[in-house]
Amino acid sequence: MIEAAWSAVSSSVSRRDPVAAAAAVPAAVHEGLLQTAGPAALLALQSSPTGREAEALLDGLRGRDWSGDDVLIELLNAAAAGTTPGAPSSRSSSRCSATSSTTNAVAAST
Repeated sequence: MIEAAWSAVSSSVSRRDPVAAAAAVPAAVHEGLLQTAGPAALLALQSSPTGREAEALLDGLRGRDWSGDDVLIELLNAAAAGTTPGAPSSRSSSRCSATSSTTNAVAAST
């Protein structure tokens, strides 16, 4: 089952298919592939910012709190809000740099 979830997420992102990406996210979250589901959820949110598929992913990331999960949470929240992550705010400059690097890495992988 985990292989099927991983394959569905990976192939939807490589094809840049937001509908397939949105459909693949819940199974990936169920299998614990939270970081792997990130690019698919971001792709789905670009097409439909109100997508519910990101909610379960966000819940899982918040509950797990592994290294990098906070950055993916920020990216998903920004995509859902239609804003740019890493925009000047009260965050430290190192945090903004980390977010920009992750944004570029996710964009390059999609």
